[in-house]
Amino acid sequence: MGATSPLLVITPKISPELIVELLDYGANDVMEAPIHGNVMMARIRNLLRVFSHATQEDEEVIVVHDLKVNLRSRRVSRAGEYLVLTPKEYELLEFLARHVNEACARSVILREVWGYDFAMDTNVVDVYIKHLRVKVDKGRSVKLIHTVRGIGYMLHSH
Repeated sequence: MGATSPLLVITPKISPELIVELLDYGANDVMEAPIHGNVMMARIRNLLRVFSHATQEDEEVIVVHDLKVNLRSRRVSRAGEYLVLTPKEYELLEFLARHVNEACARSVILREVWGYDFAMDTNVVDVYIKHLRVKVDKGRSVKLIHTVRGIGYMLHSH
């Protein structure tokens, strides 16, 4: 994920090299001072319009307590800290997040996440849940991933 707000830099002296450097460092626009108030306001309105449209399009996020699952970028964070997940761990966590506070049966998880549409004697779901617990819950006072005895697992929003 990128910045959460657009950045407009106004500088007293400007050069092509400075413009390139500032844009490379993340500025969204660069202007030389002094600048007419109406021009500055128009540039700000434009940045806000473009930025607002981009974030609405680019980010579809499921929030569960302090966990954020970005469905477009496939990035996950907990309390602002990004988690490194394998593709299958992400798919499992996304499935649980889409069914937050629902007990999800192992057989349903196998079918929906792994594509197994038949009864299987495997502990693959349990193994991946263990990996997710280490990455999502370890060292945290609020645990989000819960076992539902006799059924499967649940992502709980608290």
